[in-house]
Amino acid sequence: MKIRRIADLILTMLHRRGVGYLSHLGLGYGIPHLAYRIYRSPLQYRTRQLAIAAAALFTLVVALIIGLIFGVKAGIVAAAALILVGVGAVGLSRVAAYSRLESHARQLDRDRGGRVSAASFTRWSTFPVSADTRSGIEGARQKPGTKEVVVGRIDDDGRVLGLFGELPGLPNIDKASFVERKRFDLSIVVIDDAVLIRKDYRGDRRSMVYEWATLLHLAGKVNVPAVHHIDDAGTLLYKNLIVGETLRERLVAAGAKILRTHTNNDPALAQLSELQRVEAAWQRAGEVLPKCFSEDFLRLMEQQLERAHAERVVGMSLTYGNVVFDAATQTPWFIDFDRAPIEDSKCSVTFQFQRDREREQFNKLYARSLMTETSARADLADKAKKIPGWYAPIDFGGGLSVGQFWTTDSGTGRWEYLNGPMLGTLLSGKRILDLGSNNGIMPVMMLRSGAKEVFGVEISPDFAECAHLVRRIFEWRDQQHYDLKIHVGDMLDVLSKDWGNFDIVTAFCSLYYLEPEQMAAVVRKASQLAPMLILQAKTDTRSDAAENKSEKSALSFLKELMEKNGFPQVETIAPSGFSRPLLIGHRSSGVGSLSSESKQVAV
Repeated sequence: MKIRRIADLILTMLHRRGVGYLSHLGLGYGIPHLAYRIYRSPLQYRTRQLAIAAAALFTLVVALIIGLIFGVKAGIVAAAALILVGVGAVGLSRVAAYSRLESHARQLDRDRGGRVSAASFTRWSTFPVSADTRSGIEGARQKPGTKEVVVGRIDDDGRVLGLFGELPGLPNIDKASFVERKRFDLSIVVIDDAVLIRKDYRGDRRSMVYEWATLLHLAGKVNVPAVHHIDDAGTLLYKNLIVGETLRERLVAAGAKILRTHTNNDPALAQLSELQRVEAAWQRAGEVLPKCFSEDFLRLMEQQLERAHAERVVGMSLTYGNVVFDAATQTPWFIDFDRAPIEDSKCSVTFQFQRDREREQFNKLYARSLMTETSARADLADKAKKIPGWYAPIDFGGGLSVGQFWTTDSGTGRWEYLNGPMLGTLLSGKRILDLGSNNGIMPVMMLRSGAKEVFGVEISPDFAECAHLVRRIFEWRDQQHYDLKIHVGDMLDVLSKDWGNFDIVTAFCSLYYLEPEQMAAVVRKASQLAPMLILQAKTDTRSDAAENKSEKSALSFLKELMEKNGFPQVETIAPSGFSRPLLIGHRSSGVGSLSSESKQVAV
């Protein structure tokens, strides 16, 4: 009997979703879910190792098969050929990606006319250096053939050695304290009326192109230095000097007392570098970060990071030495992008993995709680313990789900099979009132389909919490804000509360929990609030169900209810064998009705 039920379930799934859905179950759900379960951590940490292992295994299997058939030598030749082809393919892919990135950078540079306006740069004429320092620099600029003057060098800890005197607003040091940089040289130069950072990539053109393209790509969207110009031959990039302290300097200053205390108590800390001691002290005392940075500043950092991700940029340096605190505006500036290429798509596996890793790094460095794969799974598990058995199962994508998401009776399955295809075109830009929102999946799906705002009503505080969690997870997945508000209360509150007017009122398998007189009152009220009402019936309710629910959830009952209470034109969408038909009621005829083509999708 159990086998028969399973077989029926599989046949129904294939009939309603199509054979192609099997590929999603395998590639879109099964593999990511299995990988997460095996490693107990997000897959992004092992993508390269997994790819190499899979390629090696494939090569070995093919070589063994050929070796058994044609002999050992043939197997060795086949293995060598596969390795060469694989290495060549990877190399060509990297070259193509680099070429696309360089072309993108050059196009962006052409679009802005080669250079941006002087207002984008720190001006030398108003830079508040001392009179002696200015005199020395101006003297150097007067020398014949001089186009730029190096006025300072930046060491490996982000501190500045002024070559003509101290440079204001920056962490100045003397020559004896200067620590040579390990990777790329950074200098402060004056060109025309601009004070710039000159970054010398020491011949590493790939890193230069990465940073050049990314800074141009993010300009005006994320707080990054404006690009002045590049020197292709010298692999030099010139960008605006952001005046301010790095976060490292603020941490050192605010944590000095804690540093001394912990160094005295633990001699081992004295052997660490200054930044390591700051981090160690912060981890132990938990005092440095909130003393240095306000909650508003840290929230701004979150927003900047998420904007960069929305622009397909990952790999930006989040360490304390590569973020500048602008004291004038109390805002953060990200200044290091030489390992941050622009990904082709936000939906790619590589981008999703790298983005999640960057969010985890940010959380660790700044004691934040941006959602990640691990935290999303933990939050869902916590809610599942509190509310066993989700009424509406959800497939969040990437192997993350709750409940029997492959079914089509409720949750994302119902949306993908019927509600989405039928209602998607009606929702764009609409303000929607949803009665009986449950765990929020239908409101969120409407928002994902283009609705402007959904105001949901849910009687259970626990399910209302679930709705907010579902919204946050999809916002993390989609990198998009969804305007969902939940009123915790009875659907009858719509009769007395003033929530404004709406474009559509919806009630998906929920209205029939009221008494018939109450249902009629709610529908009449809906006709005053919106020109369209969408209900979902349930035709397989048991005849012996309590409170006469079998009759109240029937298609004929709900259709008559709508026609008699303000929605004279009612369309029904009832696919054969599906027990959740839709009813779309209109206050006046011919407004917003579905096309015949749309109706045929599910019927």
